[in-house]
Amino acid sequence: MIFLSRQTKTVEKSAVLIGIFTLLSSLLGILRNSLLASYLGASRNIDIYYASFRIPDFIFNIFIMGAITAGFIPLLSKYIHTQKDEVNDFVNAIINLVLITSLIFGVLLAIFATPVIGFLFKGLDTNAKLTIVSMTRVMMLQPIILGFSAILGNILLVHNFVLSFALAPLLYNLGIILGIVFLYPRLGMMGLAYGVVLGAILNLIVKFVPMKLIDIKLGRVSITKMKKYFREFSSLILPRTLSVINIQIFLFVVSYFISFLSAGKLGIFNLANSFQDLPQTVFAVSIATAAFPALSGMYHQNNMEGVKDLYIKSLQQINFVMLLVTSSLLVLKYPVVKILLYYGNFSLSATQSVANILHIMTFGIIFSALLLLNLDTLFSWEDTKTPLIASFVAYLIGTIMIASLYKTFDLPGIVFSMVVANSIYCLIMMRQIIKKLKINIWPMVIKFMNNLSIAVLSGIIGLLVSQWSNGLVITSLVGDMLVNILLPMVFIFVTYISLAKWLKFEEINVLTSIILKKFKRL
Repeated sequence: MIFLSRQTKTVEKSAVLIGIFTLLSSLLGILRNSLLASYLGASRNIDIYYASFRIPDFIFNIFIMGAITAGFIPLLSKYIHTQKDEVNDFVNAIINLVLITSLIFGVLLAIFATPVIGFLFKGLDTNAKLTIVSMTRVMMLQPIILGFSAILGNILLVHNFVLSFALAPLLYNLGIILGIVFLYPRLGMMGLAYGVVLGAILNLIVKFVPMKLIDIKLGRVSITKMKKYFREFSSLILPRTLSVINIQIFLFVVSYFISFLSAGKLGIFNLANSFQDLPQTVFAVSIATAAFPALSGMYHQNNMEGVKDLYIKSLQQINFVMLLVTSSLLVLKYPVVKILLYYGNFSLSATQSVANILHIMTFGIIFSALLLLNLDTLFSWEDTKTPLIASFVAYLIGTIMIASLYKTFDLPGIVFSMVVANSIYCLIMMRQIIKKLKINIWPMVIKFMNNLSIAVLSGIIGLLVSQWSNGLVITSLVGDMLVNILLPMVFIFVTYISLAKWLKFEEINVLTSIILKKFKRL
């Protein structure tokens, strides 16, 4: 376990390390989704599985991730730089507050799960609702365990122990896979719920090794100190919590309207969403997560120029990678989805449906990828009001659009509304950041248009290669993957990188040099 105790010293190296392990975790996530689709098919059972996540995810995002993202890291950075003697008490106070709160709400929602599920998924039949209630009550352990794990992970991140932080999601996916393969055949749908809890436990365990090297001791803290830190903490987390509530309510709205559609549509939506989330998690989230402690630290040192430079640099890195991903997905969505999902009980028509929904989502992937960076940048200077207002406006518009479009356009209408809402959310926050940091937007616009141009050209070349390869007769799965996916992807990648080098994009040199150094060390 010595390798878990190594520290990283720069934002770029942290981002690469997080990215590498996030990629491994995402590969396990792909395997998880493939197994889930293979075992359950595009059936009501897959709808039940994803519906059972809604309330646990609500608890986790509202009371854990919302609070941690908005208040914990900025305040921890503040105490580390200005009041080191209070760090230990602050950490333990927040751990107790967050866990107690999540436990109370978890118990209440578990008790009243039946009427809540009945309201949220009104379109489902009675048996499906009862199964969701049973699975939800087991899965309510997940946000409590992951909440404690998330706090430890952010402590490790601030102290540059990135590896354990990055490894934890991989173990979470591993636990879910074990549930699908070993518990589902024996216990049915409840086995999937137990697999989720197992993944959360594995996610927590890996954090304890490097925690021993940090001068923070976990333990009790007095009620007086808890009240003191709660006042400071709550002033930051309340607007952030309301922002997250807006997001979670919007996701409930999405699930509510999908429940009135035919069986399997909620599963199709979530599978497509997981595919468009994957590159964001590997690249955009890695960059934003690694930048957040640095952004917060520079703000508390009154280094707004540093915040400005790091924001622009991170934004351009995300744009560079995600535009390549966008052009690749638009060209290769169907063969990629087919090779990942077309197994067992998952039919060819269901595979086509996932690809069609992914196609719509891809047009908004650049805005979704920038959401976390914008949120982290605003939170680094303790601005929680802008995300609140932006989320309210964006998701109100999205809800009105969904209610207007779902009957006529079915699932594509719902997904299109989501893309519009996320884009509005991102642009409102970005406008405030540009204003606050006094950024000259024209160099950024020109850079983005150049980047978009090479992405379009790369996509056109990839499409031509894909159309040519589709005319070939391939009899094996491996041959089909090589010809219909890897060959066009190589042409897209080579064209994109070559044009970027010709235009002298600095993102290539920075990321390439860090990756090469990392692999040399490995």
